Amino acid sequence: FAENIAAVQINGLWGFIDANGKYIIKPQFDDAYNFSKGLARVKQNNHWGFIDTDGKFAIRPLFEQANNFIDGLALVMKGGKYGYINTAGAYAITPSYEDAFDFSEGMALVYNDGRWGYVNKNHRLTTLPACEEVSPFFSDGLSVVESMNGRFGFLNDKGQYAIEPQFQKAQHFSEGLAAVAKNGLF
Repeated sequence: FAENIAAVQINGLWGFIDANGKYIIKPQFDDAYNFSKGLARVKQNNHWGFIDTDGKFAIRPLFEQANNFIDGLALVMKGGKYGYINTAGAYAITPSYEDAFDFSEGMALVYNDGRWGYVNKNHRLTTLPACEEVSPFFSDGLSVVESMNGRFGFLNDKGQYAIEPQFQKAQHFSEGLAAVAKNGLF
């Protein structure tokens, strides 16, 4: 249950029930996820959209893929490209990326033309240094990155190393601390 409503599947279709098990939105969707901030993403005729708690489409099903709203934006795919919409269904960032992740602390990891970068909500793109792997999640303003030499470090929201790659392993920061491994020890 989320927001006292749960998505349920009956005979291959999805609907929503309240905490008493009573249908508040009859099964009619091909797929559905729980409500978040008054909207639930649902799939109808192979496209995703968002409904309100009355079962009415707040955002019509226009997308090949859609994620829940995070930081006020939802990652969507249209025409094979990723972009972001706001809760009114307007594009905050027009679909133009080959790959993309949800926003985290105001930034989202995106990919185009062989390069990874971070985009902010104003569509300002920061290209990242060449690296083996980048975490799509920010924590305490930093993101874990594995450099081309296999060492781990931390990038800031400008795509710059806040802590140079020097660790054998690294985990996300939490409350100002991050577990790291160096010389085989954490």
